[in-house]
Amino acid sequence: MLLLFGPRRGTELVRTRRLWSQIGASLLMLGMPLSFIWELQRMSVPDASVVFWIAPALIVLISIVARMQYGGLTTIGATLVGLVGAILICSPDAGVFRRAAVLGVGMAGCFALYMVVVRSMQHEPILTKLFHTALWVFLSLTIGLPMFWKTPTVRGMVAMIVIGLLGWLGLLALDLAIEVMPIGLLAPVLYTQLVWDMLIQWPLRMEPVDMKTVIGAGLALAAAVPAMMRRGSSSVPRLADRGAGVPA
Repeated sequence: MLLLFGPRRGTELVRTRRLWSQIGASLLMLGMPLSFIWELQRMSVPDASVVFWIAPALIVLISIVARMQYGGLTTIGATLVGLVGAILICSPDAGVFRRAAVLGVGMAGCFALYMVVVRSMQHEPILTKLFHTALWVFLSLTIGLPMFWKTPTVRGMVAMIVIGLLGWLGLLALDLAIEVMPIGLLAPVLYTQLVWDMLIQWPLRMEPVDMKTVIGAGLALAAAVPAMMRRGSSSVPRLADRGAGVPA
């Protein structure tokens, strides 16, 4: 971001009126993958994954408690439908009830709180938010780097670069969505990630998809329908406008 946007944006890339919120959002993004990594050391992938999918329900719950717009019973119903779909797709077993599941709850909590904090900064420049999200994670991990550094292979380096680029694009899309839609309404849409994951992995595994998984995918897609059909005056802000700090 310094190379691509620094020369044009200058100090606008760093300058913020919500420094502590920026730091908090960044550290929540650090806490989420760390919780997942520690959870995977103690639980299977299906069990660890399904715990995370309580995140949309937490987002809706926070919206209700904080009296934020969330879409009422329609959104609550869509969230429950999506959660059932996630359970069918992930197919967890009794291992989901291990104490390590607390780490999954922590991961879900970090993600839910990240969306709350980012929503509170909706008038901050989008590029500034993305820069700070990366900056404070970078600084935090750099402190402990000598303790866990392993020189990556060429393949590992390429993989990390791809993960970084996809992660940046994913956060860009998420932050833009948070700006134009209340997080309570957006929450059920998150379940569609499970469907994208299935579509990406199926050609690699070439395994037949059972009916339970198909039904789960259908429910995950159905959960997004209320938000996708919602009409309003909001439109997706242009990156150029949000990068310059112009409210959408």
